[in-house]
Amino acid sequence: MYKHILVPTDGSALSRRAIATAVTLAAEEHAKVTGLYVADIMSLATVETNPRQLARDMAQAQSTARWNLGEVEQAARAAGVECETFFEEENRSVPDAIAHITEQRQCDLVVMGTNARHGLAAMLRPSNAKEVAKYLSVPVLVVH
Repeated sequence: MYKHILVPTDGSALSRRAIATAVTLAAEEHAKVTGLYVADIMSLATVETNPRQLARDMAQAQSTARWNLGEVEQAARAAGVECETFFEEENRSVPDAIAHITEQRQCDLVVMGTNARHGLAAMLRPSNAKEVAKYLSVPVLVVH
């Protein structure tokens, strides 16, 4: 049914649950997993940010990405699932970056964790999963 599953991660407990779900599903479906970490450059760089601070922030983001993507690789390896990982650091929103990689890598399912927001919080700041689902024509499996 699915051949290529994208699992974005931010290192949270919900992301780890999404990784486990994606890898289990990939093992059952004989699918490939792609792990993705997106550095939110738009929030790192402000008018006041000096180049040295931005360089330090980006180095920290790269280190965090390696750690989080390593969790995806380790889970996939343990399950015998083919895996590739990407660190996306372009100047775009997190949902847009996820949609971009989904299309670029021709993924046919996205599995991601989310903190379900309700009421005013959901209106003011929709979850990345909700925003991703609006961008994509492929299914988005949301893990709570």
